[in-house]
Amino acid sequence: MQRQGADHQTPKGNCSVPNSLIRMRIGEGLILGACFGLALHALNIDSAARGGRYFVPLLCLCGAGIALTRARRLLWLVNTVALIGLAAIAYTPLMAHLMSGLQRSDPPGRAPAVVVLSNTLFKDGTLSTEFQDRVLHGLEVLQQGDAGTLVLTRAADSAEEPGVMVRAEMRSLRIDFPIDVVGPVYNTHDEAVAVAALAKQRGWDHLILVTQSWHMRRAAAAFEKAGVKVICSPCAERSYDLQTLDGPGDRLRAFGDWMHETIGYEFYRWRGWVG
Repeated sequence: MQRQGADHQTPKGNCSVPNSLIRMRIGEGLILGACFGLALHALNIDSAARGGRYFVPLLCLCGAGIALTRARRLLWLVNTVALIGLAAIAYTPLMAHLMSGLQRSDPPGRAPAVVVLSNTLFKDGTLSTEFQDRVLHGLEVLQQGDAGTLVLTRAADSAEEPGVMVRAEMRSLRIDFPIDVVGPVYNTHDEAVAVAALAKQRGWDHLILVTQSWHMRRAAAAFEKAGVKVICSPCAERSYDLQTLDGPGDRLRAFGDWMHETIGYEFYRWRGWVG
C-alpha cells in the first residue's frame, strides 16, 4: 500500500508551470510594459533618446520577459511610481515652480548683433515652430533698432542653410539687414564657441541672444563661458502656455523641456562648458 501511494506522488524536480499560467503572465507583462511606455511618452521622456518611437513596443517585450521571472513584481512597482509621478506633474502646480528656475530675461538693450540659435529646419527648407518663433523675434529686435546684424547658427544635421529661408522672410516683410551664418554646430556649446569666434573677429563686445525662455539659462551660461556677454531676449513660446501652465497637457509638454534642460545643464557643468 505504501509503495502504491508513493507511485502517485509527483517526482521531485518536476516543477512544470501550466501553459495557461505562462500565457497569463506574458499578457500581464505586455500590458504593464505598454502602460510604462505610454507613461514615458506622456512625460516626453522617450523623445529624449533616438529611437523613442519604439519605446512602447520594446517595453512591451521587456515586460513580457520580466513577467516570466521572479522580478515580475518590479513591473507593478515601476508602473506605480510612473503613475504617481505623472499625476504630480500633470495635476499640480509643480511644473510652474520648476520652469521658473530655467528662465532668464534681461531688460531691453542695444548690441551690434542679435544671435538667433538654431532649431529644426525641415527638408523642404521650412522652419520648425520653435525656430520660426526665434527668427521672428530676432527680426523684431532688428526692426526696433536694437541691433544691426542678424547672426544665425546652422545645425550640422541640417541639409539646408537657414540664411536662405530667413532672407526670403526678410524680403516678404520688406526689410533688409546683413546676415551672418556660423556652423555647422551640434549643440548649444558649439553655437557659443562659433559665435564667440565671429564676435572676436568683428570686434563685438556683447550681443543680444534669442531663444526660448526655458532654454535661456543654459544658453546664456554657455555663451558667457565662451567669453561673450549677452543680453537675454527670449522669444514667445507657442507650443504651450508657459505663463500659466494651468492644464495637464501644457504641464506635461513643459516637463519634457525642463528635463532636457536640467540634464543638459548638469552635463555642460560636468564638461566645463558653463560656469
